[in-house]
Amino acid sequence: MTARDVQVTAHRRRIGPMGGACRLLLTAVMAFSAVLIASAGISGFSEDGPGSVPWFVLGAGIYYGLYQTAASGFGRRWGIRAVIAFAVVLMGAGAAAVAFEGELWAAPLTWLLYGFVLGFLILTAIGGLVSLALGTPGCEFGAVGELIRRLRGVPEPEGADPMWCIFGMHRLDQWEVRRSARA
Repeated sequence: MTARDVQVTAHRRRIGPMGGACRLLLTAVMAFSAVLIASAGISGFSEDGPGSVPWFVLGAGIYYGLYQTAASGFGRRWGIRAVIAFAVVLMGAGAAAVAFEGELWAAPLTWLLYGFVLGFLILTAIGGLVSLALGTPGCEFGAVGELIRRLRGVPEPEGADPMWCIFGMHRLDQWEVRRSARA
């Protein structure tokens, strides 16, 4: 049997009602956050200086949006490559900002960071919906990776645990499984 012969089947629902409700809430919060950032516009993001940047969101976006999504969908090497490529583009944008504007906190660096934060919030909201639709336990970015694998016709790795989630979705899913097993 070759990789092309592998049947990728739909998995049964693997998240419980509490996990589904929390994912729906997370999706709404991320979508609302994206709307707030988009309505403030890039000027609100760049004119206030680096202190106004949601650094936590930026860091989470690099780890989950770049590394974990690429790694879970295409393999660990692609996750590393995505982070390295972003770092190179970030350094180029910083160098261009200094060269053309005379300071680091200027376009095109601020444009890149603004677009990245906005894109991460949107991808998180979409990932929450994908997680609900597929019933994927753990982080919503694991659901995006599962969708990528399904579209590519690649099976889920044997014995793979749900992706660790900064919001604790993996713990909630584990609790719901234990609770339903006792009932």
